[in-house]
Amino acid sequence: MGLTDRPNDKPASDARALWDDLPKQDSPQASWPIRPTDPGKVESIDLAPVDSPKVRKSISDFGETPRGSRARIAPDRSGRIESARDFPLWSRAKESGPHLFRVLLTAGITLILAWIFADWNTIHISGWITGIGTIVSLILAYPLVVGLERPLRSSPERAVRDFLEALEHHGPLYSRMWLLLTPEGQNTAHYSEFSGFRRYWKGRIDEWRHRGDAWTGTPVVMSIDSLRANPDPSEPLIRHVKFDLAVSLRGRRSAGPVARYTMNWTTERGRDGQWYLREADPPE
Repeated sequence: MGLTDRPNDKPASDARALWDDLPKQDSPQASWPIRPTDPGKVESIDLAPVDSPKVRKSISDFGETPRGSRARIAPDRSGRIESARDFPLWSRAKESGPHLFRVLLTAGITLILAWIFADWNTIHISGWITGIGTIVSLILAYPLVVGLERPLRSSPERAVRDFLEALEHHGPLYSRMWLLLTPEGQNTAHYSEFSGFRRYWKGRIDEWRHRGDAWTGTPVVMSIDSLRANPDPSEPLIRHVKFDLAVSLRGRRSAGPVARYTMNWTTERGRDGQWYLREADPPE
């Protein structure tokens, strides 16, 4: 029996035909009116009261919050303390700049002289110049190598240790020591400029070497004991540091210290958040 097309048939690709045969239902009414029935009345909705969370407050013994008490000396995000005194601060450029200039100057002069004498008849002179210039450049670069570690003086105790540890080298880091002092520490009865400061500390090291019968290049060892920092009651950026210092010689520590001192130094916090020394001379 053949199939005949009915007039109401729709193509199979028309999916809407599947829904046309279903009985239509009225959409359910909303359970509450969207708009007020009476235009003259405004419908109001009462909300249940919600208690706001309680804020805990902490009061210090001095009548101010801990955050407020720390804000006087705490650095901001840039690390600077605006309430601190404005005096010259330590920086890598100030410490290493002069040494780097000497190294580059020596290396440049060596290359120029070696190139001038780079002839077949004077090649041996060029070799000697290159060798001597290289040795001198390495000696001048010694402070740059041993001073690569940045002195992070986040506490008064750390400032004292960094200052004294700068002496424990074959060539002490006098530039670093000088930059770790405040203007008061750079102007004492023994010196008032860097050349006098360097001469003073070289004399003290020679004195300790003489006591231990050591040769000229023997490094000293600074041993610190009972190190403690006490705050100043009137200055929040000042700390008084007390400690015992024993000076011995490297390679001869078994013989005992060549000198002992009881130190009482004063430290001050700079605008960079680091601590500096107001005095740094051992007793005579």
